[in-house]
Amino acid sequence: MKKILLTILFFLTLLISKAQQCDTLSFEWENPAPTTTIYMYGGGYVTGIPDPANSTNSTDDKTVFEGFASPTPGTTPVGAVRLGLGFLTDANDNTRFDVNVYDDNGSSRPGTLVGGVTNISPTQLGVASNAFKNFWITLPSNPVPTTSTFYIGIVIHPGDATDRLVIQSNTKGQGNGDNSNSITTTKFGNERLLQTYSADIDLNIIPKLGAVEDPSFSYSNTSYCSNSVDPTPAISGDPGGVFSSSPTGLVINSTTGKIDLSASTATTFTVTYTTAGTCPQSKKQTVTIVNDTPVIFCPGDQNVSFNSSCQYPLPDYTGLATATDNCSTPTVTQSPAAGTIITSAQTITLTANDGNGNTAQCTFNVIPADITNPVITCPSDQNVSFDSSCQFTLPDYTSLATASDNCSVPTVTQSP
Repeated sequence: MKKILLTILFFLTLLISKAQQCDTLSFEWENPAPTTTIYMYGGGYVTGIPDPANSTNSTDDKTVFEGFASPTPGTTPVGAVRLGLGFLTDANDNTRFDVNVYDDNGSSRPGTLVGGVTNISPTQLGVASNAFKNFWITLPSNPVPTTSTFYIGIVIHPGDATDRLVIQSNTKGQGNGDNSNSITTTKFGNERLLQTYSADIDLNIIPKLGAVEDPSFSYSNTSYCSNSVDPTPAISGDPGGVFSSSPTGLVINSTTGKIDLSASTATTFTVTYTTAGTCPQSKKQTVTIVNDTPVIFCPGDQNVSFNSSCQYPLPDYTGLATATDNCSTPTVTQSPAAGTIITSAQTITLTANDGNGNTAQCTFNVIPADITNPVITCPSDQNVSFDSSCQFTLPDYTSLATASDNCSVPTVTQSP
């Protein structure tokens, strides 16, 4: 089951600095620190309306909001909102969140919707199960509150009756006293948590004042061969930033992001683009440079025959090799070279070169055989005489024969 958290903070003070791009409204925890409280009713957790008497529709939309003071109403935009998330049971990821900015309605409640973003899923936020995390959610429209007090509202759209919310509250029921700690629903209106449970609870909501810069950029690929055309990224966000990388070994132009592939180390790098404004934002992309050793496979041993001179001229065996490389077509060379005369078995070495300083070798044997029969010339017929017993003892006639061979001196034997 997927679990996502909505963590609740207590605001002691709201501190506002000069409205520049990177200003945020700061906060402190109330003392004592809040503790996690799971409100039970019936057979489940709180669904966003912690009031058993009114919880007849568990899939009503719920809005949790917090009020802030604008340093310059009508001028200072809200560029992003930090939202603290954690435990929320949502097995099928069908809960949705809206992050909205509202003007004050004159009664310390959200009034006119100024802008925001809608339909954010838990998966889109990348919330880890059972882990607290803060998320900066950019508001592309940069809504500008026009009242001195403005509100950030987190609208929760439960997908079904099984979605459950776990909240934090202060054990002493203390809050920041701004009377904005309410949950509103589409059916029942405002439900004051402070009245219901004597506890002041808030989502972790902090606005960032000013236009948030966009550091979006991308390379056309995530992997490049060292002999490829040097890539330059496309900057789809705010230009004029700075590129950096880690670990060391990537030769990159800090202004354009162009990578010198041949001069860089073959490994995986993280390239970071950081905008150059007063509120710098960063984005990362991994880039892998490949300069691997080629792979070569030799043919098996070659059984061949000597010629009539007991020699074998080596042919070109490079065409029998299989050589591959992930970035180029390797060149294969042979040693000893084709045309070399061998008179005995010879080991052949084939070398694959990818043209980028990488080589690989394999070997096989050429085994020549003598298949030419020797030549022998016998003496002419021999006329001899019997002895007194009418017998004749054969002498050794081998010396009378003339024998030759292309590869050796033949041995001549006689029979009988």
